[in-house]
Amino acid sequence: ETYEWDGSAWVSLQPNVVPPMRIWHAAAYDPVTRAVVVFGGQNPSALSDTWLWDGHVWRNASPRTVPPARYLHSMGTDWLRGY
Repeated sequence: ETYEWDGSAWVSLQPNVVPPMRIWHAAAYDPVTRAVVVFGGQNPSALSDTWLWDGHVWRNASPRTVPPARYLHSMGTDWLRGY
C-alpha cells in the first residue's frame, strides 16, 4: 500500500506498480532524483532492493553498488552535500 501525507491527512494512493510488502525498511528523500528512496526491509527474509517514489510512480532502481540485505536500519539525506 502507498500512502502520502497531503498536509492534513494520510491519503491512500493506487499506483500501478508497488514494491513488494515489507517491514523494517528505511527511507530518505534524494534531492538529486527528487524522489523518496526505500531500501531493504524484511519479507520474510532480509531484502536488498531499492525503490524510488516520485510522488506518482514507484520505480525499481538498479544501482551499481548495493549494500547487503538488511532490516531495522536507517537512512538520511545529506542536505549539505546534496545527496
